[in-house]
Amino acid sequence: ANDHQLFQKLPEIDIAKAMRASIQVDLMRGAGGDPRTLSFNLSFQYGDPDKTLAVTKDLANMFLTSNRQDRVDRASRTTEFLSGEAERVRKELESLEAQIAAFKSQGASPESAAAAGGGLLGMEADLRNVEREYRLAVNESRSLEVDLAAARRGVMAPGAVATSGPNQAEQALERARTELAGSRAIYSENHPDVRALLRR
Repeated sequence: ANDHQLFQKLPEIDIAKAMRASIQVDLMRGAGGDPRTLSFNLSFQYGDPDKTLAVTKDLANMFLTSNRQDRVDRASRTTEFLSGEAERVRKELESLEAQIAAFKSQGASPESAAAAGGGLLGMEADLRNVEREYRLAVNESRSLEVDLAAARRGVMAPGAVATSGPNQAEQALERARTELAGSRAIYSENHPDVRALLRR
């Protein structure tokens, strides 16, 4: 109100009330047919059309900047968590590899090797599981780092003009990339699912 010289004849507390009464925000879920999406209609009513337009642009920029900053914060926290998980799984992987190498290097007799074979198979299965978890965590971390960089680029400086978000094709591409990263963490590059996702 002060920036645009609105409701100047009113006491300060009434200026705040008048601004609140003049701003309307309607939230809408399921925009574009996707129930996970959320959009909003923002309107501002005032007697001067030029000031109304200027205030509406400022309000929209404030909403978008706040939303993008929230996304940056969430992506930063998630990236930090996944990096920690990747490091934890990497250490577990190294430990299992060392145990398997030590077991194989022991000159065990055929009888003891047969008895311990189940243990070795179990360790190798654990190793494969940990390797898969590690690849998945690394892929998720990389995907989030890309999202984080994009979100950081999208945070607007004060006075910037609002821009539209990603279109449906870009959203579909990002979903396909995330799905591909998840499949690569489980399957080899020659697996039919991975090849189909690469084509998509």
